[in-house]
Amino acid sequence: KNQQALNIAADLTQTEINIEKSRILGGELEISIRPADGFRFNVGAGFLDSKIQKGIVSGVSITGNRLPNAPETSLTAGVDWDVFAGDAGRLTASVNGSLTGRQYFDLFNVDRLSQRSYGLVNGQLTFRSRNDRFGVELWGKNLFDKYYFRYSIDLQTFGLDYFRLGAPRTFGVSLDAKF
Repeated sequence: KNQQALNIAADLTQTEINIEKSRILGGELEISIRPADGFRFNVGAGFLDSKIQKGIVSGVSITGNRLPNAPETSLTAGVDWDVFAGDAGRLTASVNGSLTGRQYFDLFNVDRLSQRSYGLVNGQLTFRSRNDRFGVELWGKNLFDKYYFRYSIDLQTFGLDYFRLGAPRTFGVSLDAKF
């Protein structure tokens, strides 16, 4: 009841509006399994049902629409394998992925401004010292270079739409020390 939301109009004016009545129902489930020493599997699922039950923006009813940035389904899965464990430390290879369901980026649920379901796959190779004080990680994110949007704004007043792209395939190295 009386949820606050930011409305960005086509002329780029931003107003905080009041959604008279909305509903958000959801749940998550996570399962981790260790079938053998050095192997870990995990899966997760999130389900969300968001609805605007009563609301008007700029004289247009948004009743029945989904709330922005609220995908109905989110799935994750991953596997970790301790490739080597010895006196020097432990080397672990990991792969994980996520699937994000369709989401709208505006209160009007404009189809051309939405992001369809998409999946991302990441991987890392991590070495941790035996005492766990030092670590180095080689990682890659969005390994299949999936093209997706993080946000969009309707700018049809100017004859276009704005889309903020998600991160492309990236690679890196991380070093850490615990004191």
